[in-house]
Amino acid sequence: MTFESLREIVKSKALKVISELIESIVHRKILSLKNTFSTEETGAIKSKTKTFRTQSQSAFCKMIYVCPNFYRIIDEETSRKFKV
Repeated sequence: MTFESLREIVKSKALKVISELIESIVHRKILSLKNTFSTEETGAIKSKTKTFRTQSQSAFCKMIYVCPNFYRIIDEETSRKFKV
């Protein structure tokens, strides 16, 4: 689905379609919006993400509300902590 088609659905106030979209989101089905960002915005997001990843320390946080922190780099020093 493109961002433009979603915009048109919302503008048309098609309640049945909107409620189906909301149900999909609530039930954790994937909703992919194509062409939401311009090429320049996408490039900036990729660049900032790469910079963040390379400049940030790996972190391990306890789960809060069953939401795990999946971002962790396991190197040799870190893996020693998990050896049995």
